[in-house]
Amino acid sequence: MDTADKKLRQEDSSSNSIFGDTGNGKENQSLNYAGQLQQKRFAEDERLKGNEFMKSKEYQDAINCYTKSLDIMQEAATYSNRAMAFLKLKNYN
Repeated sequence: MDTADKKLRQEDSSSNSIFGDTGNGKENQSLNYAGQLQQKRFAEDERLKGNEFMKSKEYQDAINCYTKSLDIMQEAATYSNRAMAFLKLKNYN
């Protein structure tokens, strides 16, 4: 289990419902955790697609993929990859 997975599990175990004890807290936590993992996988897939676009020199498509990834999971490497794509397009803003 990687660090991000451990962090998600800790956040799930420490969250309290504003509705009090609904009786199915563990089920809700499992569903919440599964949803977060699915989002993490989507973000990772988008980052990898961006990497493939970079290799084929399709920089605008790479930027779009990196941006989708960053909307879900902010990682320094993805910001760096997107910045490189902007540089390749000579978009210095």
